[in-house]
Order: sequence, then C-alpha cells, then structure tokens
Amino acid sequence: MSSPSSKVHSACFNAQQDCFSVATDSGIRLFNSHPAVLLRSFSREQIGGVKVSSILHRSNIIVFVGGGSYAKFPSNTVMVWDDKRQELVLEVTAYVFHS
Repeated sequence: MSSPSSKVHSACFNAQQDCFSVATDSGIRLFNSHPAVLLRSFSREQIGGVKVSSILHRSNIIVFVGGGSYAKFPSNTVMVWDDKRQELVLEVTAYVFHS
C-alpha cells in the first residue's frame, strides 16, 4: 500500500482499544492491537491521502478525512466507508478540526 517514505498523519485507537487505524499520504492501514497485525489496507488509489481516520468500535465502518499530498477527498468532508458493502455510505461537509 505505501512506500517507506509515506507520511503518517495520525493514528487512532477504536473505543475498545483492540484495534487502531493509521492515516497516511498513501491511504489507511487498520491494525489489531494485540498481537499487532495488519488487518486491512486502503490504498492511495482507493481513497487517496488521509489526514485522520477511525474505526467504529470493531465494525466494518471506517471514518476518515482526506488530506496530505495525495488527497482524493476534501479536507472539510468526513467520509464514512462501509467495508462490508465496499462503498462510501455517507459524506458530511463541515469544518473539520484536527490539530
């Protein structure tokens, strides 16, 4: 999914802290926490660069905001991806605060 030089913008645990997402210029990576194992990747071609991402509990719902050098989606739009349906299910455009 990403090259060794892919910039990491954020990492976020889910509510149970049993998995976490990493947002990069090359997409999103989802990991199990213990043991630390890559669960799923979303490439730059699929979703573009991502500034921040999160997993809803341990479900198939991934929320993200585009950003970075290869953004495919605007940085003021929250995107909701349903991995079971393999599609975007919601877009919310508003001021998105992330330091």
